[in-house]
Amino acid sequence: VQPTLTQIWGNHTLKYGYDFRRLHERFNTAGYAAGRFTIDGTYTAPASNSSATLRNAPGRDIAAFILGVPPSGSIDNPTEYDTSSIYHGFFVHDDYRYRSNLTFNIGLRYELESGVREKDGRIVVDFDRAAPSPIAAAALANFNSSVPVNTPIGAFQALTGGLLFAADSSQANQSTDKNNFQPRLGFSWGVDNKTVIRGGFGIFTAPFQIGPIFQPGFSTPTSFTPSTNNGLTFLATLANPFPTGVAPSPGAAQGLMTFTGRDMTSANATGPTSTVLTFDRKNANYSRFIIGVQRELPYSIGMEATYLYSRGSDLAVSRELNAIPVQYLNNFNASTDPTTILAAITSVNSFLNASVSNPMRGLIPDGGAWNATTIQRRRLLVPFPQFGNLAVTEYNGTSDYQSLSLQFVKRFTDGFSLNGSYTFAREHQKTQYLNPQDIELTDIVSPTERPHRWTVSSIYELPFGKNRKYGSEWHPAIDAILGGWQMQGVYEWQSGEPLQFGNVYFNGDPASLRNLLGKKDPNGLRYGIDVPAFALSGFFIGGIQSSANVPGFANNYTSGSSNTLRTMPLTLGQFRNQRFLKFDLGMSKNFRIREGMRIQIRVEAINLLNNPYFSGLNLDPTSASFGLANTQRQPPRDIQIGGRFTF
Repeated sequence: VQPTLTQIWGNHTLKYGYDFRRLHERFNTAGYAAGRFTIDGTYTAPASNSSATLRNAPGRDIAAFILGVPPSGSIDNPTEYDTSSIYHGFFVHDDYRYRSNLTFNIGLRYELESGVREKDGRIVVDFDRAAPSPIAAAALANFNSSVPVNTPIGAFQALTGGLLFAADSSQANQSTDKNNFQPRLGFSWGVDNKTVIRGGFGIFTAPFQIGPIFQPGFSTPTSFTPSTNNGLTFLATLANPFPTGVAPSPGAAQGLMTFTGRDMTSANATGPTSTVLTFDRKNANYSRFIIGVQRELPYSIGMEATYLYSRGSDLAVSRELNAIPVQYLNNFNASTDPTTILAAITSVNSFLNASVSNPMRGLIPDGGAWNATTIQRRRLLVPFPQFGNLAVTEYNGTSDYQSLSLQFVKRFTDGFSLNGSYTFAREHQKTQYLNPQDIELTDIVSPTERPHRWTVSSIYELPFGKNRKYGSEWHPAIDAILGGWQMQGVYEWQSGEPLQFGNVYFNGDPASLRNLLGKKDPNGLRYGIDVPAFALSGFFIGGIQSSANVPGFANNYTSGSSNTLRTMPLTLGQFRNQRFLKFDLGMSKNFRIREGMRIQIRVEAINLLNNPYFSGLNLDPTSASFGLANTQRQPPRDIQIGGRFTF
């Protein structure tokens, strides 16, 4: 519902409005509700220790299927959600015509969102970092009775942390951000009859999306376990895959114990890929300032220059809470030699992966590794040892964007028009942590920044034929062939976006890296195609590039194996993808048949200069294709001939 009211009062044009939205989403997370089974020759191979080649030999999977003995599988007990949220927006705006050549724009918008509610309260509202864990006392007693070797008591002095669920359907998954005031100020000043200056400032708020919600505990998988003695006897087969039944979903009944003994969220080598949304959420805010000048010049030419500044605040940031403390990790610098690196990695990995006495033994039902007699030392050193990966969304990110745009327009006169524009832009952001242990966000060049962009387009009527400068007296047959043609062209040039290395070791100056993709070396070899696109010296490669212990190619989270702090920046401003260049040219001619009927013939050359645009540069030093491109994203030159009949 969006009612508006307009009031004209003297030199003021006032607008009032209200924006009401009720958002609703219903979704069934079916998962593998009918079961999912992986079938191979595990139980039809000659022996329990048969190689993968023997297990995957032709026919063994078919035999396993006929016998009903796949090696693994599961079935989901799915949940669903029925969510809703309410959005209110109020605004008032005044266009004040102060003088005939000067107008002010003044406005204010206010937005209020209710947060997401689930019809049956099946939703997580927060992760409470300070709530005492139900197993805290027992875990501390276990720790003291059998102290894990070389493991400080750390979090077990006061084991905390757990999920909070909505009490009922009336509780939203977030607090209400009541600070979403959005003022708007602007002006338009006609300096003279050929010059106009315009400017404005505004604050804009990004509404939340109703999207998928976090529902741990409301959807539970049941594993298929065919045998516990390598197939001597079978506990379950496809005829009766879950003889003890499908595990019921506990919902919120487990409270702070929900998801203990497992990963709460997922992560990959670059950071969290899912998070728990915190209750104290904020809407992202963008403060924008723009000022520009337009000038009319002789010969139907116009020029415009515009400066834009935009600053984002309260942006969403994924934060891993369960990272291994920095004092237990490797911290290499550019002067560290490879021998020292390998020795340190071996030592640190051995320390963190060693099995020690488990203080949580017997306390976490179905906790797998967390419930065993021993556990890897790494799992006991994190802030919340009863969980694996544990990431939340915080709202402390910022961004800065600045651009200067120049535009040239030659309106269509005398059979010719020309439009040209150039934009210079800079974009930085603080929306990620270089390492999950860091206190401050890292300032990086935005992965979407393209500093320079040129575009030129033109239409030109060739001066030959009827009613044109030359050939106006031509015979109709000649005019039909040579007269009345029009050319049009479009040229685009754009800088490449910054490329992103993983957590690689580089003993040089990152600012010295340059990507030569698309160019040729003195021998005519193409960078990124025939030879690497940049100098590989300084990277941790060579005789040890296939080592699983190369730093940085797994994450530093609880399930990671590199155990190495990152020093390589997330992006490098000077290390970019290939620039984009494209030039299209076309010619067309209209043939008039009679009143209201005509035929147009067109000849077009797309990517006339046949410029390639390579991307997908391999930035993994452990790969044999390190420094080479694997994707060509621009189609080759394409010449088209077409016609159109209009009536």
